[in-house]
Formats: sequence, structure tokens, C-alpha cells
Amino acid sequence: MILLEHPSLDDVEQRLREVILWRRLAIIVGFFSVDYYGRASSYLESGERLIIIKEDGSVLIHRSVGYKPINWQPSSSRIRMERKDGILILEVIRMKPREVLRIKLERVKLLYIDKLVDTGAFEMYLTEEDMKRIFIRNPELIEPGLHIITSEKEVGSGKADIVARDSSSNIVIIELKKHKIGVNEVLQLNKYVSELRVTNKNVRGIIIGTDISSDAMELAKRLKLEYKVYSLRALSQYKGK
Repeated sequence: MILLEHPSLDDVEQRLREVILWRRLAIIVGFFSVDYYGRASSYLESGERLIIIKEDGSVLIHRSVGYKPINWQPSSSRIRMERKDGILILEVIRMKPREVLRIKLERVKLLYIDKLVDTGAFEMYLTEEDMKRIFIRNPELIEPGLHIITSEKEVGSGKADIVARDSSSNIVIIELKKHKIGVNEVLQLNKYVSELRVTNKNVRGIIIGTDISSDAMELAKRLKLEYKVYSLRALSQYKGK
């Protein structure tokens, strides 16, 4: 671990070259401006803020408030440095699509460098209620043109999680499972769909889970039901939206 207070820009440049070479984490608190150009363009005037260079090469710039970075580049980016007019310039370049983040460091208050050990697995947990709210607010995640009619609809032998109408005016019964879809879940959906098809032939059934067994997949195909698989981690980004 290296921790430097008020280092010179020469020292910062040398240390950051080592960070890039040896894939270390670097956190810089400094006074700098930022130019960005690529798919759009922006300019951030000089001020005190935070630069994070991660071990995979991704770069984030944070202000002292807010949880989202004001600028960032992904891990596929290249980092170049040069000195000009007493300023240390960091160029973070993403090749495809081409985007350039140009950081002009005027002075540094703090430089922290380390190699972190982090082998812990990350698991994101959502309830079926969370899933339901996400799909109701974002029906396009199920399919484009879907319009939500209601939720927790009583359908003969039980309650359907979501009832919707598709772009062809078919009724769509949607069942949600926060686990792997098995044969029993497919049979449950088939009951709801069959009960509604007594009075309306234009009814579809979709079951959504984190995975589906091969037996359940074959059964769904035979019963002309549809299935979709989503990871809870992917869905979690829509929580609260």
C-alpha cells in the first residue's frame, strides 16, 4: 500500500505508470478539469474531485456528492500520460466506439495505491413482488408492445401474477418465479391459460424465471406456452425505476 499526501506531479506520473503496468488500484484526490469527446462532448471545469483507476483499467471520476460518476471509461480503455505546461494530462481512450476522456491534473492532495484481495461472490436478491413491480413498470423487458392490464388477477384455480395485452390484441398471462422453472410451474401456467381459453381462444402464456429445466422447456413447447429467463442481477438495475 502507498499513501502520499500532496505529492509532486512528477511523483504522481511515476506512480501511475506503475499502477497501469502492475494493474493496481489508484485513488487520486486532486484539482483538475475534464474534457470528453466521442458519441457526445462535455467539459468539466477545474475543481477538487476524485479519480479512481481500477485494476482492470476502468476509470471513474466522482464529485464530492452523488453516487454516480460524472465521467467514466470502461476496462477496455487505454491510459496515456504526458506533461504539458506544468500539468499532468491523463488520456483515457476507448477504441470502439472511440471515446476520449482527457483529465488535466493541476495538483494532487492525496494518492492512494493498493492491490486489493476480493474473491467474494456477489448475489443480488429480489422477491417475486420486486420482479412483478419491475415488469409492470418495464413491460418491454418481456416483449415490445406489451400493455399491462392488471396484476394478481383471479383466474379460476388461482391468481395470475400479471395479465397483459400484446401488440396483436392477444391476452397474455404472465407467471413470475424467482428460481428455476420446473414442470410444476409450467403446469400451473397451463391451468390459467386453459381456463381463459374456454371463453377466449386468443390467450398466450409466458413464464419467467432465473432458469428452466429441460423437462419444463419441452413441456412448455408441447403446450404452446412461452418462457423467458432473466438473471436477478440483470433485473436488479431496474429496481426503483
